[in-house]
Amino acid sequence: MPASVATNGDAVMALDTVPSLISARSANTLISENRPTRIQAETLLILNGLLDELLLAIISSAKSLATDRIKTDGVLKVLGSNLLAKDAVLEAELELRSYLEGRRAEGARVPLGLMATSRLDGTDGFPVQSAYKALQTRCLSYCTLSDSHDDDVPKDQNIMSSDGRPIATVTPGAAIYVTALLEYIGEHILQNVSRVIERDNSDEASLYDLRAAITEDEQLNPLFTKLSIRSEMARRIDVLESRRRKITEDGAGRGVRSDARVVKPWHVPTENDFDEAAGPNLFSSKRISHF
Repeated sequence: MPASVATNGDAVMALDTVPSLISARSANTLISENRPTRIQAETLLILNGLLDELLLAIISSAKSLATDRIKTDGVLKVLGSNLLAKDAVLEAELELRSYLEGRRAEGARVPLGLMATSRLDGTDGFPVQSAYKALQTRCLSYCTLSDSHDDDVPKDQNIMSSDGRPIATVTPGAAIYVTALLEYIGEHILQNVSRVIERDNSDEASLYDLRAAITEDEQLNPLFTKLSIRSEMARRIDVLESRRRKITEDGAGRGVRSDARVVKPWHVPTENDFDEAAGPNLFSSKRISHF
């Protein structure tokens, strides 16, 4: 069973500020394995919100930026010791090894901070929110599924205390490790979405398809039921259901078939589409995942 995780401090998070770890282009490619399919902007926002909350949960549980602690006290406790978690860890370790070998091949010394530990590791004093915010930016830069690549990512990023002392360090190795974890989970979910779409003959990847892809996965659903994003997805689906009922009622009053649908031509989601889909705040002012 996933372990109990609580964030350290307050975090105001709105959907329009959630990093697009997975772009529409990458998502469409992954769900079009069997036939051309496109993901709706709102569905992609919820998926990225889930990955962002998972990042926060992992760091909250690990209370460290050392990759060994992220593995044992983070991923394997949050996701549980299931095959999905173990495969995600394996992928992250392969990416980390590739990074290390590349550095050595270039004749560079592996930064001492690669496995840097902090005296606050594993304690309630570990700067969870600062580490989470720093990793948000770093993961977005490293993620191969994102459109936001930055070649000028700093090598080491120190997290400072209120009195100006370094208390933790985000290293390239740690950022690459965490990015690989999130990428693997994101790809796994989108592969599930692809199967749901083919089974249900959906035209686009909607919130309904994403919900089925997660809740029908026995490795993901136990975690999903404890995430704040689950309530947000349910709220948005309720809104869609209300709109559908209204269209049905209005159509019946005008003698239109009750199964009539309003269809908009599909286009690549724009920034305005994401802003519209984002709507109100995704999480409350105390963004805490209760496990």
